[in-house]
Amino acid sequence: MPAPCASRARARRAPPRRRAGPVAEVRAVVSGVVQGVGFRWWTARRCEQLGLSGGGENQVDGTVLVRASGDAAACEQLLADLRDGTAGRPGVVEDVVSQPLG
Repeated sequence: MPAPCASRARARRAPPRRRAGPVAEVRAVVSGVVQGVGFRWWTARRCEQLGLSGGGENQVDGTVLVRASGDAAACEQLLADLRDGTAGRPGVVEDVVSQPLG
């Protein structure tokens, strides 16, 4: 019998575990070399790893708008990861302007 398609195998993964705690929403505008380098993919993956809903969206001015919601501590960790030179994060982040939404 043939092996299942890799994309089907990925589709069967369990959703990320949600963390208990206060719910928060964050919005951050990230500037620098962040378009065309996999930054949005990295952001979506990091949100998933932290149990957050969200990701990044390219803006016409060359920045990326990051929105995420979920556990407050995980939102803070995402912002810290955006600001720090996290290993494996693509692009060069010059600035992160964040705004708590809830």
